[in-house]
Amino acid sequence: MNWDRLSLTGAPPFGYNLIYIVIDRQQKRPPGLGKPTGSADTGVDFMGRPSIAEQRRIEIGRALQACVINTGSYRLTTVKDIAQQANVAPGLIHHYFESKDEILMMMEDLCLIDLGNALEELLRARTPAERQARLDDLFGNHDNLIFFFSLYFLSISMPELKKSIEDWKEELRLSTALRLKKDPRFVDTAELAADRFVCALLCALLQSSAIVDKQARVIFEEALTAYFPL
Repeated sequence: MNWDRLSLTGAPPFGYNLIYIVIDRQQKRPPGLGKPTGSADTGVDFMGRPSIAEQRRIEIGRALQACVINTGSYRLTTVKDIAQQANVAPGLIHHYFESKDEILMMMEDLCLIDLGNALEELLRARTPAERQARLDDLFGNHDNLIFFFSLYFLSISMPELKKSIEDWKEELRLSTALRLKKDPRFVDTAELAADRFVCALLCALLQSSAIVDKQARVIFEEALTAYFPL
């Protein structure tokens, strides 16, 4: 994500709290931002809903995600596989995307936004029952966690993907530190505490996606309770 870490809510959130978003990477911003709602190239109609074209882009992206999860390999996933999963002609894929990598980068953005928003909702929980429900939301979407694990693995050999993930991690650290500075216990150690919290989160997400490691979630819950008690 490269929108100068844009916050659409006026607050420093972990995610962008958007129900729907498609990345316009040429303009480096969400489509339609700064344009009249309903214009031909905003990606939304006059009611603020995704256009048919953008809905199709998301369907294609979800198809790529499903292929990666089902086969365990992005490299072996072909455009033909994606088209078959999306139930469209291969030529239509090329109509909406210049390359398979472009689809992947769009889905990477959506995956990170989903995880960021789930974490934001978790930290807003005010009761033990609500916190457990939000934890289940964060760790319960196993397909999204598997895709996140795949993105992490692919980032080793894809610089643009690696930079986007690193930017997202830095956003998590900064947002966590801002929250912790409000707690008198962490006024002078907020940055260090934020590093530890984000490390616990990432370990839990990656372990949970790879081997469904319940202990990794337990360790994260301990960090959550320590840094953000109810």
